[in-house]
Amino acid sequence: GRQFIVNGLSYWTDTMKGFTTHLAIDRLLRDSGKLLDGTLGEEATRNLYHAGIDKAFARRLRHQWNAAGAPMHGETFVANTHMWTDPEVSRRFKTILVQTVNEAVLTPGAGTRPTFFTDPVMSIILQYRSFSVAFTQAFTMAALQRTVGAGRADAATFNAVIATVMMGYVIDQLKTPDWAEMEMDERIFRAV
Repeated sequence: GRQFIVNGLSYWTDTMKGFTTHLAIDRLLRDSGKLLDGTLGEEATRNLYHAGIDKAFARRLRHQWNAAGAPMHGETFVANTHMWTDPEVSRRFKTILVQTVNEAVLTPGAGTRPTFFTDPVMSIILQYRSFSVAFTQAFTMAALQRTVGAGRADAATFNAVIATVMMGYVIDQLKTPDWAEMEMDERIFRAV
């Protein structure tokens, strides 16, 4: 809505999505080449497969990228999909790119918020809580898929949980005037 333009959240989100798009293009194209060369690590290979890039698609992807002149900006891979001749590869790559960026830069939507958040009164009261609810749902599902679904513990997931709680702890300390008088268990509960 308009309040997100006034407070700068829309601009911030657009900037982060643009930045993340460039990083994702570089990573997807670079890793697809390594997958074909056989030099991509096990975790990165799993991440590519999770994104929807297997060896057959990586071959088609690299062919299109090479046919477009293998564009680079310094050390960064550039897609230039408008120069690709295979519309199926272009469409699929763009879809993978959008999914990758949306996983990295969370934007709460209708599917990530409880239905009572759409009530006009509740949406005003809870407008800044929709992100935390959407983040919790997205993060929890991703963590469960990476750990339980794969049948293994994942250090990256554990580190992300710890970092998220630490950020919540610091943010709560900055925004709560009586933070110093709270008990430690209340501080940690509010951070979570």
